[in-house]
Amino acid sequence: MTLDICILKVNNSQLQIISHTSDPNIGGKNFDKIIFDYFKKELYSRYGIDIQNDEKHKDRLLLQSREIKHFLNVQNEAWIDVGDFYPNTNITITLTRKDFEAKSIQLIEKMQKLVVRTLSEAKLQSNQINQIYRVGGASRMQMVKDVLLRMFPDAVHCEEKTPGESVAIGAAHYSYQLAFEKSF
Repeated sequence: MTLDICILKVNNSQLQIISHTSDPNIGGKNFDKIIFDYFKKELYSRYGIDIQNDEKHKDRLLLQSREIKHFLNVQNEAWIDVGDFYPNTNITITLTRKDFEAKSIQLIEKMQKLVVRTLSEAKLQSNQINQIYRVGGASRMQMVKDVLLRMFPDAVHCEEKTPGESVAIGAAHYSYQLAFEKSF
């Protein structure tokens, strides 16, 4: 659950890290929590169902929140079944993609500020970035993709099919760069 932004320059097959910034407090789990908090509040305010001290129900809602986050990438709405938390109830609570995006605006703004800060530290403008590689959970979310497309309209946007491999390769390049800098 860390947002990492790295600006690299490739010159003659050599990678040079221009700027790197991260925030361990921004990631996919933050979006899960937004959904979790919404449904937890709705369960209590609409039906008096308090899951605060019920670990089984909290775990169930957290799992459903993760699934709903993924589902809202491809659908306009998702829901939970209240019967999962209160037996013999045939009611659902819905969350639309639009409402989820509105509830996530502060988190998206934090991500944007981190991108802007990384660009500033690199002394670059967004139009100087040729390619954007999105790797990891939150970067697959449509609202994150849309922000990056708006911020970098001239760049080629790539989404890695094997994000774990991409992260490992990136970490290896970063380690190499750090080791290389220490040797001088």
